[in-house]
Amino acid sequence: MWQLHRQSYQRFCRTAQQCTLKHGASIKDLSIRATGFRGRFGAAVVAVKRNKKRVEGRIGDVVLQPHDQLLLDTGLWQAAGVHFGR
Repeated sequence: MWQLHRQSYQRFCRTAQQCTLKHGASIKDLSIRATGFRGRFGAAVVAVKRNKKRVEGRIGDVVLQPHDQLLLDTGLWQAAGVHFGR
């Protein structure tokens, strides 16, 4: 029984990325919810920083502006680096 369990076990870890919205980005001036960010980019926005300060409020209601810094949860990845996607 131990062997079967050991073979089916997979180690996962969450990964985070930070990105900056460019001036000409197609999603600027839209709320995060309106962009369909998770479906479009395969990542969830965890936080937004603007002018070196965290943007307060509900993440989905934040309207994106050029130079916003986004903290993204890019999902579950196997330790070997294989993406399991959402």
